[in-house]
Amino acid sequence: MNGTEVKIVEAAIDAFTKGGVRGTNMSAVAAAAGVSRQTLYAYFDTKDALLAAVMQHYVVKLLRKLEERWAESETISEKIDVFFDLVIVEPFEILQVHPDLKDLLLGVGSRTAEVAQQADTDKTAALVRQLEPLRDELDRVGSTPDTFGDFLTRVAIDLKYSCATREELDRRLALLKQSALAMIGKAS
Repeated sequence: MNGTEVKIVEAAIDAFTKGGVRGTNMSAVAAAAGVSRQTLYAYFDTKDALLAAVMQHYVVKLLRKLEERWAESETISEKIDVFFDLVIVEPFEILQVHPDLKDLLLGVGSRTAEVAQQADTDKTAALVRQLEPLRDELDRVGSTPDTFGDFLTRVAIDLKYSCATREELDRRLALLKQSALAMIGKAS
């Protein structure tokens, strides 16, 4: 993205956080970004295209942050904690304050739905890379890094949307982590 696109995307994030995805129109985003509607539409022809760019921007930053935090982690237990914190807990807390942003995370149109699906694929692939050194342990229990990473990601993401409170989320993520570590023979 060029400088103007980044400026628009970051202004859109702020506008969507304040007014919700459905409650924020393109004129409000243009005003927040300090650009004309014509400039906004020159870069993003629809609201769905803008939302897709916002989602992609968020995912790129998230994946970068995951890699940075994983570089500081030594054990698979710590790596799972990092994954849960950044991919599940932080968005959950944001959704508690701004429930309208669920539309942004799940996608509301065809482009955003594709980006949301790709984002989940990218998060899973990042986790799978962290699980790769455990290939032998996973093989012994009839799994692979790909299958195990997909399972952990899908269950954790489902918890993000199904838990009503942070305490409930924390309990269920702790159980998921404990079960995963027990399966591969690693202590937390």
